Amino acid sequence: MGNIQKKDGFIFYKSFYDSINALDESMQLEVYQALAEYGLTGEMRDDLSPITKALLTAMIPTIDNANKRYVASVENGKKGGRPKKAKEVVQEIKENLEEPSHNLEKPKQNLNKPSNNLNEPNPNPYVSVSVSVSDTDTLIKDKKIKEKDKTEEQAPRLNYITEYLLKKDLILEDEVSFVDDIINTYQQSFNGIDIKCKCEYILQKMKAKNLKNRMNYFKSAFEKNIYQDFQKESEYVAPVEKIPIDREALSMLEKYD
Repeated sequence: MGNIQKKDGFIFYKSFYDSINALDESMQLEVYQALAEYGLTGEMRDDLSPITKALLTAMIPTIDNANKRYVASVENGKKGGRPKKAKEVVQEIKENLEEPSHNLEKPKQNLNKPSNNLNEPNPNPYVSVSVSVSDTDTLIKDKKIKEKDKTEEQAPRLNYITEYLLKKDLILEDEVSFVDDIINTYQQSFNGIDIKCKCEYILQKMKAKNLKNRMNYFKSAFEKNIYQDFQKESEYVAPVEKIPIDREALSMLEKYD
């Protein structure tokens, strides 16, 4: 089997190692030597044992294919790859000669207009500094508008009663959130008009008082007032309307008794 030229090395695959390692230790050395001889010389001895010969025969196609690919790649590298055909060379030269230049009469920038960015260092070498002032202002304005819209969307909407009390200067800025929470809580169970009237009444009375903790007073007065009204409404019993008696109908029923 002298189909492979002598060389300085050969490829040894993991599958070779696994196959040889499965043999008895007394057989492994013979297989390793036979494999090395074939990989380097392309020849296999005739005095090998049947097991060694069988294993080497199974490994030979893999070694041969790897050597052929190696030889082919070396030859192509020496030749510089596949050479260009004559027609391709002529066509490439022709295209380069006929291709017009589109940028000869069009300058990249206005040479008469001095650049304002020549003395300014570029903080980011990957970002171009050739941005006009008007474009920069527009970008900044757009960013501010977007940030403002985002803030307005995130801000919770006040209850209309809270807005009314704030416009009437009955509550302070730092009291808005506290009052708004109370109104939203009780508006789920009580009438909104009653809540508005009670809040306005209590806050008007609080103006004449020198209170240290306005919100504690407001909460206590509001809850006491609204629950008192609720209790009155619960204790109220509507009068039962009496149904008029139809004497004629009763007399007719008595006939059938």
